[in-house]
Amino acid sequence: MKSRFMKNNLKLILTIIVTALVCVLVPSPASAADTGKLTVMRSATFGKKLTLDVYLGGKRVAELQRGNSYTTSLPAGMHEVRVETSAQKPLNKVTKQVTIEAGKDSTVTASWEGQQLVLR
Repeated sequence: MKSRFMKNNLKLILTIIVTALVCVLVPSPASAADTGKLTVMRSATFGKKLTLDVYLGGKRVAELQRGNSYTTSLPAGMHEVRVETSAQKPLNKVTKQVTIEAGKDSTVTASWEGQQLVLR
């Protein structure tokens, strides 16, 4: 009986040690205090029938129709935002580096300057 008690205690102690190590060694996702918000908008005069594809870090994350915007939480730091449109204009895509600050909101707006798509 004593040996069974010792085995159970040993299992419990090992479980506690492994759990403690996992908690310390496995990185946790960014907490809300380490993130900020990014909103990508279309200007009011962007174009009624045009859609705007939004990419973050090279991955397509949204397709914006008229009157829509895209908002997401991102870890603090530099992020690449790219927007593209199907408009038959010479410069229909643009990329911008955006700095996200913890606890703050950032907004970029896609608009046209002549034939060129811009992010401000």
